[in-house]
Amino acid sequence: MPSGTEIGTSPVIRRTLDVLGLPILLLALAGALGLATRTSGLTSVDLHLDQAVQAMRTGWLTAVAQVLNVGFGPPAGLTIVVALTAALFLAGRSRTAVTTFLVIAVGWTFSSVFKALIARPRPPVSHQLISELGNDSFPSGHVALTMSLAVAVAFLAHRTRYFRPVVVVGVVFVVAQAMARLYLGVHYPSDVVGSILVSTAGTGAVLRLSALSGTWTPRRLGRPGVDGGSYTGSDSGDVNTVAAITRRPVLRLGAVLGAAAAAGTVSACAGEPAVRATGENRTPAGEASPSTGGTATASPRRAPSPSPSRSRHLPPEVEHGPRDRPLVALTFHGAGPVKLAESVLATAERAGAHVTVLAVGTWLDLYPQMARRVLSGGHDLGNHTQRHLDISSMNEAAAHAEIAQCAARLKSLTGSVGSWFRPSASRHATPLVRGLAARAGYRTCLSYDLDSLDYTDPGPAAVAGNVLRDVRGGSIVSLHLGHPGTLAALPRILDGLSHRGLRAVTVTELLAA
Repeated sequence: MPSGTEIGTSPVIRRTLDVLGLPILLLALAGALGLATRTSGLTSVDLHLDQAVQAMRTGWLTAVAQVLNVGFGPPAGLTIVVALTAALFLAGRSRTAVTTFLVIAVGWTFSSVFKALIARPRPPVSHQLISELGNDSFPSGHVALTMSLAVAVAFLAHRTRYFRPVVVVGVVFVVAQAMARLYLGVHYPSDVVGSILVSTAGTGAVLRLSALSGTWTPRRLGRPGVDGGSYTGSDSGDVNTVAAITRRPVLRLGAVLGAAAAAGTVSACAGEPAVRATGENRTPAGEASPSTGGTATASPRRAPSPSPSRSRHLPPEVEHGPRDRPLVALTFHGAGPVKLAESVLATAERAGAHVTVLAVGTWLDLYPQMARRVLSGGHDLGNHTQRHLDISSMNEAAAHAEIAQCAARLKSLTGSVGSWFRPSASRHATPLVRGLAARAGYRTCLSYDLDSLDYTDPGPAAVAGNVLRDVRGGSIVSLHLGHPGTLAALPRILDGLSHRGLRAVTVTELLAA
């Protein structure tokens, strides 16, 4: 066999490896990371890092995160891609337009392919400030789109005086988007790292293949004579020229973005112990919270729920009511899209039922009107901590801050700290949490004896079945406002209770002497 055809010396093999070797390696790394995300160990670490980022939630940061969510979501992404491609075509740069479109499209589409292959569930809904389409979490499509756009714009500015500023701006946007996905609670840290790997591989492969085929012929953004000569298809046959055009910018940009995203995540996590240790932004119960989102205090149509001080006869924690009465309490974790929450309340009211909402403080910061809405419908309103972190693992100062901040928010909106306190990320309150709750004005912590498992999104029929299969007089049922399946299941649940001779009431009524 002639030496020129041997695998080790074949020009075709050498050129293929030179052009696509690194993109293939990045895809392999992304695949390995994606498989690792399906393990409980990495998910546990991811959840801890997510909580560290979410502990920084404030009104203005939430606004920034939501702007990034909308600005780089699928509708906006398609608009940007079409507009940029059309502008290049109109400018007479058809080849560059095609390549720019492919860079963004492939880098972004690769994330969808990996989502389908890995099929990693999103973080628990209790972490989420927004509702996302689809349940697949790895990798993040928003981050992949932002990364692909950053690479495309950087290559349009390649070998001009604008290149470095464009790269810096791209790094800032990618890191900001990555942190926003964690902040909003819709992705894990490993998801955003996987996005950077996948989109870098996709964009790099397109640019290198395009240069090799001679179709990528960018014009200067700077003035003629300032930035030097231009590359044309005549250079594309030389592997060294291909590397000069494509390798340095793609790999440099990808490496910088990846390192910056990792540094941003580590930085956020490094700040988390300080927040827990100091109880940052803690507000004593009974004082108005400075959180954004409005602090209206006008009385609702119905008087506020009774204060927990009226429950002196109850133990420190209850998980069900009297079994000899045909009453059931449907309790909802108060978080998620406001329209879903309003629909759940309206559905209950149409059936003559009353429920109990244990509100998360950050949810009330976003939707302060919901405090009045709950009470005006005749429902109970309670405290489910400020940020819905794992309160059982916190030190005393941080755990107290979680309870007190939400209590202050409730009092500023309704004049009362609310009827009940339920610990976050735990079915039962620890002795420490019970004591802290009592200090904040909650003599009784609220547990439950029946879990609908609606947060796993098993479908409306399964949610209704989980409730109706074991429900009985005195049951306290755990449900969530932020899941469409819960809304769809609620009419079946209420109808099933009625057929069993049971009535849905507030916890206050269930436990009344």
